[in-house]
Amino acid sequence: MSIQKTKLEVGPDGVLKETGVKQIKLEEINELQECNYVPYGHETVLQLLPTKEKTTVGGIILPASQRGEIKGVVAATNEHSGLTRGQVVRLDGLMFGQSGPWIDYIDGKPFTQVPNHFIKGIYSGIDLSNWK
Repeated sequence: MSIQKTKLEVGPDGVLKETGVKQIKLEEINELQECNYVPYGHETVLQLLPTKEKTTVGGIILPASQRGEIKGVVAATNEHSGLTRGQVVRLDGLMFGQSGPWIDYIDGKPFTQVPNHFIKGIYSGIDLSNWK
């Protein structure tokens, strides 16, 4: 699964400009990335896990956000959330709309920050041993 995000850059005149589209391939990220950031309030920073697209019998591709099958790993959270770094959680994909979760760059790495009420459950027994 690839996520497209427009890159922004400050030009020589000091104005913020779009410079093109960057492709992020979630399949190529195989480590829980460090994040020097703590969200306020009832929010959590997640690193998204890749999901497989499903196709209906008629050939319509259903993205994970419309099936409600988005998984992420907790990268950063505040001390009151009840979550810990490294837990794999399930997100309610229907809360995001058709485009899915918004990818933001924190410390130059792709993360998504979501309200805790988007998190619908915590997985147990997910093997991330091939991660660094």
